[in-house]
Amino acid sequence: MGFVLKIFRGDIIKKIILFIAGILTLFLGISYYFLPYYGSVSVGKIINVEQYYNLDNNNFDYAYKVSYIFPVSNGKFQKGSFICDNINQIAPEVNLSCNVYYLKSMPFINVCVLQKNSKVSSSLAVLIGILLLIMCVKRR
Repeated sequence: MGFVLKIFRGDIIKKIILFIAGILTLFLGISYYFLPYYGSVSVGKIINVEQYYNLDNNNFDYAYKVSYIFPVSNGKFQKGSFICDNINQIAPEVNLSCNVYYLKSMPFINVCVLQKNSKVSSSLAVLIGILLLIMCVKRR
């Protein structure tokens, strides 16, 4: 009877949601590091570069959203994008070719070799995933 009451209180459901979110965040975070070694490679093309203000700080630095497209192994095309927000990183030009690493079974998980700031965000995603998993198994 106590097990049923725990389910209705939501403790187990919360832990299951934390576990799933932690695994997914961890998986997406480490994918940046493993895609060049275990993923498939394709030659993509930059299709759009949008400029906008980076409003995260008071400097009003420019940032660029770079969209690209690449063919996957089943003959279809997959889109991807990344943000250039580093002042030292120059936004690529439209129609520029670039290598794209992707998971063959899930091509929406991909990384363009022109991405320079992905190591920081991927490391942050790995840390968040680990924290979510720790919160999942932590006893009160």
